[in-house]
Amino acid sequence: MTWLDGEAAPSASIQKKSSVDYKQVLSETDFGLYIELRNLRKELADSYGVPPYALFTNEQLAAMVEQRIRNKTALQAIPGVGKSRVEKYGDQFLQKLTGFWAGDVPEGDDEAHSDRS
Repeated sequence: MTWLDGEAAPSASIQKKSSVDYKQVLSETDFGLYIELRNLRKELADSYGVPPYALFTNEQLAAMVEQRIRNKTALQAIPGVGKSRVEKYGDQFLQKLTGFWAGDVPEGDDEAHSDRS
């Protein structure tokens, strides 16, 4: 790879971004939810006639799962997720996220995020 003015060639940065294997990074349960979010993203992208990454990137979807996102404020705190994306697509993703955890009490610090018991 050739570095120009301190930056990698465009193909190098794209290749690095797509090289994460979330099946190895996420737990089996979290990976299942990640796949559901990817499927939702694909459906919505098709209905809006835009590429899936225009809604959320794979990295942002993984962050939603890892951070146990449950509201628009937390969703907007994910790097690269702005207010317009949250307003346009957030409700559908939050419905999927909260529905997934409704019957499951995740381990660890999630007790602090519980809305209702």
